Amino acid sequence: MRARVSYDDGQLLLELIDAPMEERTRILRDFRVGTLEVLVTNPHTLAESVSLHMSCHDAVYFEYSYNLVHLLQSKDRISRLGLPDDQYTQYHFMQSVFPGGEGEGWSLDRNIYERLGEKEQVMLDAIDHGVLESGSTDERDREIIFRGLFDDGENVNDDRRGQ
Repeated sequence: MRARVSYDDGQLLLELIDAPMEERTRILRDFRVGTLEVLVTNPHTLAESVSLHMSCHDAVYFEYSYNLVHLLQSKDRISRLGLPDDQYTQYHFMQSVFPGGEGEGWSLDRNIYERLGEKEQVMLDAIDHGVLESGSTDERDREIIFRGLFDDGENVNDDRRGQ
């Protein structure tokens, strides 16, 4: 699907990748040479070997999974060794925030982003310092993770312990 979208400063050519591999290859080529100015994609529509570092230096994340590999591969698509020293690369992480109690909003996106940061730090510690975290999820971990999702803010397991 191809369309032109008008905005204040001009027009933007928009193309959605929903086609066979040959069509995807053409769309990526058009993006790399500048015929397409914006590429909207996700980790599942691009092969692992796709590199965009010569033509793309900004990434906007509208959603992300708990899988650190997806994020790292995505970031590596636009940032590679050998880029000029003055070449900027920017990552923008959008987060939906919903009204919450006690004046703070609640954001699943923020929770996922923070967890990805923790996973990345564990990975870096293992690589740089030979430190590897080990452990398993216990009942307390599950209570923290699911607190407030399936009840009215009370610990659902408190009722079960009294029985």
